[in-house]
Amino acid sequence: MIDKFFISIAYQLVGRLSNGIIVIAPGGFRTEFNKVASLVVAANRISDYLPLYEGIKEFIRNDGNQLGDPEKAAEVFIELVNSPNNDPSSHS
Repeated sequence: MIDKFFISIAYQLVGRLSNGIIVIAPGGFRTEFNKVASLVVAANRISDYLPLYEGIKEFIRNDGNQLGDPEKAAEVFIELVNSPNNDPSSHS
């Protein structure tokens, strides 16, 4: 939903500022983000937040198995920026 917001902003700004906006929502990547050392949580757990802790455990379990390849994504992002057709609605 937030991508639709930014696309609407892009259409309003592109003409006025002579620049372009590309909205990218790539999903997860195989990076160091999901390692235990990156996901620090408080030692004292509040019961109302237990579902959040379960989500963090899921991140850790999926470490290294994310579908996104960060190097390939970087290449695609650079290609998009350099593309003569970088209309925000054309890349979804």
